Amino acid sequence: MNQLYRSLLICSYLLINSDALAMDWRGLSPLHSTRSDVERVLGVKASGKAFDQFIIDGDHVSIFYSTTRCEEGKTTGFNVPVGTVLEITVFPKKVILVSSLHLDMSKFKIVYTDSEGELSYENNEDGLYITVVSSQVRAFTYGGTSKDRHLICQTKN
Repeated sequence: MNQLYRSLLICSYLLINSDALAMDWRGLSPLHSTRSDVERVLGVKASGKAFDQFIIDGDHVSIFYSTTRCEEGKTTGFNVPVGTVLEITVFPKKVILVSSLHLDMSKFKIVYTDSEGELSYENNEDGLYITVVSSQVRAFTYGGTSKDRHLICQTKN
């Protein structure tokens, strides 16, 4: 069973089961994993910059990291250590039809993002976002979940 198919099965399982915890990709969990976890899990050398790009099993993978902690009055970003994974986006090499994922669409909000019919399926609760064009998955993005809201930078009074 190839790795992409296995990852999709895991994603489908997590989407179907309401007791699922944060979505992760290959054991990397946004807002909880670190740059050193990326190196250990993927067997690659991270750049030490704000993001890395890799090709893993033919898929293009972008990983974004925190570069600062919350600052006084700052309302964007997350209160996590520098070097923490913020977001992982996987651009699959193979054609994947969104219908083959068997998603529980009640967990997703669908947003049209451009005039060419690109859709974004957004599941903020589980931190999974799927970009689709013409019924084909263009990208899976893994981010923080609703359980991570306490990590969002807050304005201090």
